[in-house]
Formats: sequence, structure tokens, C-alpha cells
Amino acid sequence: MTETVTPRRVRMLSGALDQFFSSVSNGFIIFAMGVVATPDEFGYVSILMMSLLAVMVCLRGGLGLPLLHKADQSADVVRREGSLALTTALIASVLVVIPALILLPKVGMAAVAIAVSAPFVLSQDVCRYVLMAIGRPQIAALWDGAWFVGTLLVLVGSWLDLRFITTSSVLAAWGFFGAVAFVGMAIHLRLVPSARNFVERLKPGFRDRVNYAASNGLEQIGSLLALSLVATILSPAATGALRGAIALLAPIGIFGSAVSIVLIPESVRSSAPPQRVWRVLTRLGVFTALMTSAIGLVFYMLPPSIGFYLLGETFVSSQEILPPVTAQFVAACLAVVLGMYVRIFNRSAAAFWLRTSYVIAMLTAAIVSALWFGSAMGVASGIALAAAVAALGGLVVLTPWKEGAAAATKVDELVIDGPGIDEPPMNVEPVTAEDLAEAHESSAAPARKGGMDTLLTLTIIAVLAVNVILVVLYLVLRVF
Repeated sequence: MTETVTPRRVRMLSGALDQFFSSVSNGFIIFAMGVVATPDEFGYVSILMMSLLAVMVCLRGGLGLPLLHKADQSADVVRREGSLALTTALIASVLVVIPALILLPKVGMAAVAIAVSAPFVLSQDVCRYVLMAIGRPQIAALWDGAWFVGTLLVLVGSWLDLRFITTSSVLAAWGFFGAVAFVGMAIHLRLVPSARNFVERLKPGFRDRVNYAASNGLEQIGSLLALSLVATILSPAATGALRGAIALLAPIGIFGSAVSIVLIPESVRSSAPPQRVWRVLTRLGVFTALMTSAIGLVFYMLPPSIGFYLLGETFVSSQEILPPVTAQFVAACLAVVLGMYVRIFNRSAAAFWLRTSYVIAMLTAAIVSALWFGSAMGVASGIALAAAVAALGGLVVLTPWKEGAAAATKVDELVIDGPGIDEPPMNVEPVTAEDLAEAHESSAAPARKGGMDTLLTLTIIAVLAVNVILVVLYLVLRVF
């Protein structure tokens, strides 16, 4: 089947808009729950939502990334891959039922609402990736926009203090609008699940699927375990405070996800070299790190009377721990930049290593800090310091700015110098005048831009260092 692919600029804008709608909808539902739920109830429901999110991000790694890497193939190939992904998502939705059953006595119908919504929410996410891969993200943006509007109405309803607006009804409405978005996308794609030759179809690239699913899911699973441990060691209210502070900084996650879902397929289509990719990513990293710091400061200075409309009674406790959570997000900006870099070049093992080290550091810090300090402030500070160490460690090990320059230099040598006099001739096509001009420009690029790459990398490190120093000072003043 031959289909007209949307122009590149429209694809990029539509992809970013779709990610905005999708992520903001998820953020609005957290705010709506914060308004109508008690601090303890909010803590328990946050664990259930994190369970759903953990399954979703695992599927994005194991199913979504392979779909994006097929962006240079035909729509029929992508749809076949999408049918496999849709079947897998429906099977994986069962995993959300387990924690829902465990916490059913604590939150009642709210657990049922999340369990029933899970298949539709996960399937809708798969359809988004299929539309991105075939170059039609504007369709995803349309239906995710409808979900966004519906969830916004739910949030406004929570502010009105209506009697029928409860935690379970808020979650049920969110799931309903997600189901509407899924049906709309699936009808447009003519996409249905198929169990035919399911195992055989999963085998190609299975190792990469597992690596990406594990590396994507490790961070969310680590966050889920950390919140569960905090609820066990401290209290559900402490868990709610941590989840609330993370929700306040959700715009950063929205931006990072939007960049990832747009940049990966476009880089695959254009075969962008490592140096160019790293230069773009470092600029984005500097921007997001500075934006994170600014958003954290704004929410920290926000009057509680206004913050109540975002998180209800949980806002005050979340606001107190915003400085360390902001520093954690700044460290995450660097980790996300590194993760996108290795994913663009399909280095699944490196992506898995990055996430594993990050999660181990975070879990260790959460346990030690909870036992040592016995407060949400101590836990958030410990996680922030561990995240900074893990992100800087990944940067030191990978050194992507050197890797990009080395790759560019190697290509220049092959194009310009060619084989030596005593070497056998290379089996290549004749070099034209245009090729020589382009090669000459490329050979000068590392010298001109290599310094800028290093400077941008150092800028991210500097912003992270400032946040870490502030966290240490804040912890000393507040805890000791």
C-alpha cells in the first residue's frame, strides 16, 4: 500500500504536540487525584499508577522503539509490527491487575478503575508509536487532544468539590477518555491484535527488545520499588509527598519524551552522524536542565493556597522536598540525553547499562536514606545525590563528544585520503567534485565544533553541580 507521508516539519510539530497531550493528560489525572484524595489514599493510588506506568514504559522500549526504528520502511511493514505490539500490550495489561488486587482493600473501586483502564491505555500508547513510525503523528495528536480535553474537564470537576467526584470516578473518567483515543486511532490505522505465529514474530531482534524493555522499565520499576519501600518504612503520606513533587516537575518529563519520540525516527530517516546528534542533544540537555531549575524554583515559591488546586492536602509536604527533587530531575536531564544518544544508534546494551546503574544507585539511596533520616526530605536528598553520581558516571564512561568527533574524523580520512599507494584499491564508487567539497567541509567541522560540543557538555555538568551543592546546603539546614 502506498501512502503519502506527512512533511517533516509537520511530523515533528505534530509528534511534539501529541506527546504534550499524552503526558499532560497523565499529569492532570495525578493533580485531580491529589485534590480529591487524602494524603494516605493518594500514596496508595500513586503506587498503582506507577505500576501502570512501569508496564507502559517497558512496552515502549520493547515494542515502541522497534516500531520507531522501522520509520524508513513501508506502512504495511509497520502495521504488521504494530499488530504484534498491540497483542503484546493486551497480554501485558494483566500485570497491572496484580498490584490492584493487593491494594484493593486499601483504595477500593479506585484499584478496579485502574485495572479496567489498563488494556485501553496500553493499547492506545502502541497506536501512537505506529502512527509516529508511518509518519502520521497528526492523527495521534488529534485523538490524544481529545483525551487531554476530557482529563482537563475531570481536573476542573475536582476543583468544584462535587459530591460524585471521587478518586475512583476520576480514574474511571480518565480511563474512558483513554479508551476513546485508542478506538479512534485503531480505526484510522485499521489495526487489530493478531495471535497468529505470535512467538515466531517476536523472535527477530528479540534480544534488543528485551534490552530496551528492561532499560526503559528499570527506572520506573525502580521508582515503584522506591515509593513502595518508603510507604513501608515511613508512611503512605511520605510516598504521596514524593509522588506529588515528581508530578509538579512533570513538564520536564513531557519535554524529554516529546524530543525522544520525534528525534529517534527523524534521525533514522536522515542517517544523522554521531557528532551532529550529540550536538543537538547537548543543546537540548542544557535547555531542559535550566528549565527544570526554573520550574522547581517557581513551585517552591508558590503560595499553598494556589498549590492546593494542584495536589490538595499533599501540596505542602511535596513543596518542602522540591529542592532535592529538582536536583534529581536535573541529573535525569543528563541521563535522558545519554539514553537518547545510545538509542538513536540502536545500542541496546549501553542503554540497559545506563538504566541499570541509575536504578541501582536510586534504590540504594532510597533505602539507606529512609532508614538513616526517617523522612521524605532525607529520601529525596539521597536519591538526588545518587542520581547525580550515576548520570556523571555514564557521561564519563561513554564520552559521546569524543566518540562523535572520532567517528567524523574516521569518515573524513576514508573519504579524503583514500587507500595508500601500496594498498589495494577500495571497491567504491568514483568521487565527484561535490563529494570532495562536502568532505572538505566535514573535515573542518570537528575542529570548529568540537570545542562547542565540549563546552555544552560542561555546561550541563555545571548546572547539575550547582543543584547538588544547593541540595546539600538545604539538607544541612533543614535536617540538621
